[in-house]
Amino acid sequence: MCQKHNGFVRWMRRYKSGGTVCYQAVRKKDREQAERLALNHYRIVMMETIQEKIAEIDRFMQGCQGTGKTEKLPSAGASELLRTLHNPPRRPVDFLRQGSPYSELLLPYLRQEYSWVIDWFQAEYPKNKDKQEKLVFDTEAGIKVRSKSEVLATNRLRRSGVLFHYEEQLVLPGDVVYPDWLIPLSKEEQIAWEHNGAMDIQGYNYRTRGKVVSYLEGQWLPGVNMIDTYESREHPFSEEDVEYVMEWLLPRYRAAFPDLPPDGAFTLYDVMRGTSDAEE
Repeated sequence: MCQKHNGFVRWMRRYKSGGTVCYQAVRKKDREQAERLALNHYRIVMMETIQEKIAEIDRFMQGCQGTGKTEKLPSAGASELLRTLHNPPRRPVDFLRQGSPYSELLLPYLRQEYSWVIDWFQAEYPKNKDKQEKLVFDTEAGIKVRSKSEVLATNRLRRSGVLFHYEEQLVLPGDVVYPDWLIPLSKEEQIAWEHNGAMDIQGYNYRTRGKVVSYLEGQWLPGVNMIDTYESREHPFSEEDVEYVMEWLLPRYRAAFPDLPPDGAFTLYDVMRGTSDAEE
């Protein structure tokens, strides 16, 4: 339990002994123990949240099948002690929200757990030096991109809390390419998103076909670790197209970071900042 009391935060260990609920103060010098207990509490609430989502899907599927039945899924194993807490955090994001007394215990763990991707995101990397004068469109991510279509996608990635590198160099068999967005899933696995924006121009179309072959030869496979999107003047790239991509991408991205709230309300950007301004 983390509670605000007279302007300070106090940590309490809550447990059962012989059927009696007991309290024990956790001293500031025992911070490591407090961090472990807070993480345990956080993960229990996260498991319950996921179980509730599974139950909703189960009820929906049963309704579609016309059975009219609803089955309560087994408990995630949460301690009954949590049921008796006064005004406890109800959702994973509540632990991390700005002003939460739990956040100071959880954020150091998250920074350590995901230090590899934070370091990756903040590191310098080889970028596309070709035609930099075309980098004229501002984005919410604080970078400039080459087209309005790239603005749509970049802004959507940023709003979803997805970390990425823009136009990072990839050396492939027989070619060097610069995917528009390179998105990390692990130390070894990434997703490349290449947007091809002028397919009605013959020279551009020809170069794109050669680049697609290079990606395939380098084992960047659409629908596996590669996203290809296309547009022409007759078929422009739209917000609906971005959403179609995000429906595929976001579940994979969030599954790669299981200690973050599953609804995406708190992101790795927040971990780096050390606070969250997520809306209720």
